[in-house]
Amino acid sequence: MYDFLAEPRAVYHGAGTFADLGMDVAFKKALNPDGSSSDTLVAVTNDVLGSELALPVRTLRSRDKERGRGTDENRRTMFDIHCTDQLGRRFFAERQQERQDFIVDRAIFYAMQLVEESGGNGPGFDYRYSPVTALLFLDFRRWKDDAIIHTGKLRTASGDTLADTLTLAFVELPKFEKGLGELETRLDHWLFALRHIQDLDERPAEFSDDLYTDLFEKARQSHFTKEEWLMFTQEQKERWDRNSIINTARREGWDEGLALGERR
Repeated sequence: MYDFLAEPRAVYHGAGTFADLGMDVAFKKALNPDGSSSDTLVAVTNDVLGSELALPVRTLRSRDKERGRGTDENRRTMFDIHCTDQLGRRFFAERQQERQDFIVDRAIFYAMQLVEESGGNGPGFDYRYSPVTALLFLDFRRWKDDAIIHTGKLRTASGDTLADTLTLAFVELPKFEKGLGELETRLDHWLFALRHIQDLDERPAEFSDDLYTDLFEKARQSHFTKEEWLMFTQEQKERWDRNSIINTARREGWDEGLALGERR
């Protein structure tokens, strides 16, 4: 039997009962703000952001995932999940598997496009913007400390909130190392599922609460439609191809470095 648990996450995905939520298709399906998954996304958003939210999120509805920029139809911003809550606040959530050195700047860039869009451009515009929150789940370590969640917003030098216009939250999933028997909070449960659900053969007793039912049912591979499964496998293949190209480049770079060292 293929031991998929022994393989690096970047190499092998989705061999068991549940799909890897690191895959875009599975992530969007499990946290879709429309339908039954809305309660899951609401709970995850509130638990991750905590006190950064002036008021908790109670409902979420999706917005267009693809936003045009000006008249250039080739310049578009893609969001995994883009939605608004009951107060009109905008949220976008993404899962990032591949390391990016400038992930914070990237999040600011996309979030500011939503800020700009929320203000409108009519004659009555008075610089009143809807708050925008970027929620990114990272499959790599960005900061060297032990904190799993890093949040930030516009603050004064003394730490007081200057404006609620922009909030950023980064969740470094590799830093979450608790096992099933160590889960204490609801946030612990979300982080464990986001990182390890593809390693499980069945829904654990630790997730017996009804709140987690939809997440596990949406992640169950047998519940994927034919279209979703085709998209899932295609995404998997593309990532394998990308990993192969990266690994080949690394080996070639290593060989060239050794050859250069020997010539010297």
